Amino acid sequence: IDAAILVVSAASKCPQPQTEEHLEALKIIGINKLVVAQTKVDLVGEQRARESYNEIKDFLSKNGFENVPIIPVLASANINITEFVQEIGKLEASKDQGENMKMLVVRSFDANVPGTNISDLKGGILGGALSSGRLSVGDKIMVYPGIQVKGEMKPLSTTVAEIQSEFGKEQNVGRGITIGVRTLIDPALARNDGLSGSLVVKEGVKPILANKLNIKYFPLKEKEVTLFKKPIQKNEMVLLNILAGKALGTVVEVRGGDVKIVLNNTVLPFFSGDKGVVSRRVEGVWYLAGSCTVYE
Repeated sequence: IDAAILVVSAASKCPQPQTEEHLEALKIIGINKLVVAQTKVDLVGEQRARESYNEIKDFLSKNGFENVPIIPVLASANINITEFVQEIGKLEASKDQGENMKMLVVRSFDANVPGTNISDLKGGILGGALSSGRLSVGDKIMVYPGIQVKGEMKPLSTTVAEIQSEFGKEQNVGRGITIGVRTLIDPALARNDGLSGSLVVKEGVKPILANKLNIKYFPLKEKEVTLFKKPIQKNEMVLLNILAGKALGTVVEVRGGDVKIVLNNTVLPFFSGDKGVVSRRVEGVWYLAGSCTVYE
């Protein structure tokens, strides 16, 4: 991610808990390029719209986003949409440095309609985006963690048969575009997001696949005091988001900022040094608690 759009409703006081968490997540992954859409201004009247604008501005300033443009928008009447798009156009994307290709899968599905002849079946489709490198039709790829075979996770080896974006068919893609990749994988495996959370790499590249993780943990200090009331604890259950995957795990060791976590009946694919997000539970609700760097 190079930049973000933050959507804030004028009908509610800013910040709402979800808005705070979104901004915390952006800060965790180092995003400082931002455009704010102030919505629902048509529902509240001029005075409340101005109050909301000042609340948003104050909230952003307190979090280090002093000069972020805040655009009141009303899409149904096409008010300020051109101005909003112009602000988005000013955001610069970082250049592709030619790193190893990594695709994060957020959706997967079977596009075959019922009754299709076996000879006409097409492979499962992976939906998501590249976080680095480039991907081309014909590339040999590996999908991690794959499927369970005799108690072990085995990655899926396949070939890129087709790439689709919002602009149509693509022969070669990089970062900054959402894509659907048709593969030669058994479509039944991709059905109903069966492969969402997967990591795709080119053949020959091997991520770490583990259910025991060592992380360097960076808590959100204020939340640790006001919400969680205590630092992360041994035997506490946490929720980890690493790349596109997420898993529940149990803390088995805490030494300062070094935390060891055992995942519950699953594995996550990652590369040493990847960033992640840690959530902790309070009264049955998961809250963003901090960031981490993950190691084997």
